[in-house]
Amino acid sequence: TRVPEDRQEEFQAEQQEVYMALAESLVGQLPEDWFAARLELSVTPEGLGHSISDPDGSRDIITPSDDLYAATLRLQQLFQNYECMFRTAVFDVWWDDTEENWCFAVEYTCDQET
Repeated sequence: TRVPEDRQEEFQAEQQEVYMALAESLVGQLPEDWFAARLELSVTPEGLGHSISDPDGSRDIITPSDDLYAATLRLQQLFQNYECMFRTAVFDVWWDDTEENWCFAVEYTCDQET
């Protein structure tokens, strides 16, 4: 389900706020030697599943912080408030040496409308 056209601008503004909180929380809990991370969210009957990994191959186990759980809950509630929902969400963060800052990207998968 997609966000109604007349509510897109409002949704995107709220989404941006959630993305910033999510990215800051994720980056804030990474080990110092990580320069990238992937947060995978999956909607299950039990709730929202979380998995954090290092695309560069580190085997460190990262448990989501309370702040990260709060940010992902805000994301889930945002989508529910606009009557659309994702099945999975993949958030990638990485350090950009050229820009000297963290970058962020997200990709969603959704159920097909019937």
